[in-house]
Amino acid sequence: GCVAHAMEYVAIDLGARESQICVLTEKGTILEEKRWPTVRLGRYLEKQRSQQGKGSHRQSVPDQKAD
Repeated sequence: GCVAHAMEYVAIDLGARESQICVLTEKGTILEEKRWPTVRLGRYLEKQRSQQGKGSHRQSVPDQKAD
């Protein structure tokens, strides 16, 4: 049979040093809110991907070196 997977959305408010991250269900329920160093967003997203499994439409953001 078919197995339905719940969709999660990640909203990111980018800041110069820190970014605000909010993870929501498709119904709008907040699952997580946190601040994260902007230069390490790629690591955060990779962590989320590994916890959720592989998705065909996921995109990654590379880590950047701080100036």
